[in-house]
Amino acid sequence: MPDSFSMLDKRIQSVLQELKFKETPIHEKQIPQIISGRNVLLIAPTGIGKTEAALMPVLHNFLQKPSKGIGAETAVRLLVRMRKTEKELFKNTLEAQKTFLKTKKYWK
Repeated sequence: MPDSFSMLDKRIQSVLQELKFKETPIHEKQIPQIISGRNVLLIAPTGIGKTEAALMPVLHNFLQKPSKGIGAETAVRLLVRMRKTEKELFKNTLEAQKTFLKTKKYWK
């Protein structure tokens, strides 16, 4: 198990092992920072692992420090919903752009 992943809750580690999830440099550098409570800004090309680097420590903290708040399960549902909304927004933007390009000649 890579060093940054070994810092995570055992339940997260088992899922990562089962999925054969590979550590990337952004995971290695940022997971320890986020677990320690530091604020970070993750900037990297698509497909590098920014979302996982940000969410795994958050889930780790939920699992390690149960609160009277929303709880890990609800938080995961909210995060998944946010990702879905983000995808829907992107899809709608692309569709609007295609429609605009098709009708561009009428906008002059």
